[in-house]
Amino acid sequence: MSLAKLKKIIQKPFHAPTTPKIYTPAILGDSIIGRLKQQSTLPIHQEIYWWCQGGRTATKALDWVKQNLDTEVQLIPEKIWLYILIGTCDFTSFNRTTKYISLKFQNNAELVEHLINRYKEIIKTLKDLSPDSQITILEIPFFSIQAWNKSHSHKDPEVFYDQDIQLEQQIIEINKAIRTLNHQNFSPNFNIDLYRTSTRQQRTYQAGTSHSCRQGNTKSRRLYNLSLLDDGIHPNIHLSKAWLRKLTNQISRDCWTKNKAPEETDVNNNI
Repeated sequence: MSLAKLKKIIQKPFHAPTTPKIYTPAILGDSIIGRLKQQSTLPIHQEIYWWCQGGRTATKALDWVKQNLDTEVQLIPEKIWLYILIGTCDFTSFNRTTKYISLKFQNNAELVEHLINRYKEIIKTLKDLSPDSQITILEIPFFSIQAWNKSHSHKDPEVFYDQDIQLEQQIIEINKAIRTLNHQNFSPNFNIDLYRTSTRQQRTYQAGTSHSCRQGNTKSRRLYNLSLLDDGIHPNIHLSKAWLRKLTNQISRDCWTKNKAPEETDVNNNI
C-alpha cells in the first residue's frame, strides 16, 4: 500500500463507542505492539491494558502470563478481551553480538506447532482465571530478515534472500492456523497494508501460498513494501498509526455493545 493510502486511513474520523462497555481490552505483545502504543492518542486507548515488551517470544509471553495474569485479572473489574500479537521473535535466531537474525525453523509444521501450542496454553490460562473472557490472536505481519540485517550493517545482506522467501511462506502458514484457532473472533488484516498490489496479492495470501510462476519465476516473490518498515521488522510511524486505527476499530466492535443501527464496514477493515 502507498503512503498516501495509509494517510487516508489515519485521517478518517474515529467514532468512539457510546454504548456500555462489556469487555476490558488488553493487548499482550512485543515491540510491534509497543510501536502502536506510542501512537495511542484517543480516549479509547486509555481503556486498553498494554502488556508489551520488546524481544518477547511466545515462550516468554506464556511465562509472563503464568506469573502475572492472575494478579492482572483481579485488578480489572470487567471481563477481559485479550488480543495477542506474539510470535515475530520466534521465526528467527538473534545473534546478540552482531545483532543479525537468521531463520530459526526449517520445518514449517514444527514452527506452526510451536506457536499454536503456546497460544493454546495462554488461552487456557486466561479461561481458567476468567471463563467469560475472550481472546483474539492477531495475525503476524510480514517482515524481512534481509532488510533487518542490512539495517544493522551486514556486509552482504543479499545472502538472506532465500531465507526471506521461506519466511514469507512460514508467516502465511501460521496465519492460516491462527484464523482457525480464532474461530469466530476476528483479527484485523495488517498485511494488506504491506502488499505492493493489494487485490491480487491479498487473494494469493488468503489462499495460503506466496508462490508465483509469473514470467517463468518459480520462486515466491516478496509480497510487501519494505519502505513501510523502519528496519525490516517494525512499522514506521504512518503504518503504526494505520495498524492502531484498525485494531482500535476492532476493539470498539468487540468490547462495547453494538448500536442498533447497522455499521458501515469494508473488507480491508480500514474504517
